[in-house]
Amino acid sequence: MLNAVALLFILEIDDLLYKVLAPKHAMHYLSSIREFHGGSRKTWAGMDLSSIIKLTVLIVTTAMFIRFTIWDNAVKAREARDILCGGNKNFVYGTHPSLGPIFVAETEKYDLNRPPSMMPNMRDLVEDVVFNFGPEDVKDSMWRKDIPGKGKIAVKHVQSVTELKDWLAMTDREAPEETRFGEKSYRGNERLCEDTKWDKNFWEADWVWSTVKVLTDGAATSCEEAKPFCDDKELPLVRLLCPETCGCTRADSGLYADNGCRQQCREESEFAQSRNKTTCNDTAEVSSTMAWKRWWQGFHSANAGVWSEDNPMMSVGNDPASANCSFVTSKDWIRQNFCQSKKVGRPGAMLCPASCCGSEALQADWCPTSCGKDAGS
Repeated sequence: MLNAVALLFILEIDDLLYKVLAPKHAMHYLSSIREFHGGSRKTWAGMDLSSIIKLTVLIVTTAMFIRFTIWDNAVKAREARDILCGGNKNFVYGTHPSLGPIFVAETEKYDLNRPPSMMPNMRDLVEDVVFNFGPEDVKDSMWRKDIPGKGKIAVKHVQSVTELKDWLAMTDREAPEETRFGEKSYRGNERLCEDTKWDKNFWEADWVWSTVKVLTDGAATSCEEAKPFCDDKELPLVRLLCPETCGCTRADSGLYADNGCRQQCREESEFAQSRNKTTCNDTAEVSSTMAWKRWWQGFHSANAGVWSEDNPMMSVGNDPASANCSFVTSKDWIRQNFCQSKKVGRPGAMLCPASCCGSEALQADWCPTSCGKDAGS
């Protein structure tokens, strides 16, 4: 009985509230509303035909929207997912512009901190320039800025995008020679083959030396500090700024990687003296000299990843003391690679002049002058 009374209360509470709380005029208005008659609706098998037609139109419209809009977007999204997450895609391709054949080459994995067009450690310095550059700070073809917490930085300012492209198009062998820019130098016009300092006497010193500091991870701010980096093939700027320290000015220094060394240095008196004082003889003690060790270590470093480690020359590069000039003449291809100048490195002719020079000098500029005299006798 109690439950029945409770259920009745719940069912009739809304009517009770309406009768008690609703205004009289609202109750009167609602009682005046008459039932709306829309007429009879057509049915089929007990179902309203109008509702069926509307439902059918809705389904067809939805299906067409999915097919021609959502489906195409889903296909493109799936293709994008496959490209981004579908495994190793580290390669580039191209077709010959006039002949048509396709070429493909693998690329290094992208590194956010080292884009392909940027050397290691340069990203932070580039960001400092990008976010702080302003034409109002340009003076005498240089842009200089004192950045709080970072110190002073300097950047070369050129007059046009075309000139900028010309600067960037120069290779690490062309740039030191300044063949296209005359006095617009990386090092100044009067210091061709002398070590440079980070001082006010060299107007662009803060530009190039700040770059060296970044490239060496803060280790080098002078030629003395940069000496451990002289043999790094990837740091030609060190050899450009420190030709004396790195051995660019001597034929017998044992330097292998000489990109960055000015070719004019080979015309300096110091270079000629180093050739004049060397005899045209191979010595058994050559394997114990610093120049021999330096050349082979430079050769190994420059060719790592290009030559196999079990190659005889790479093996000597790992252990220079294990060989001497007799190794150079053991194979024609070894003699050729040791005695002849390459795109990347200097020849070792001054270390084994009898094996490399003599009457059939392969690289006359890299042989002792006495070899030429002996050849003519």
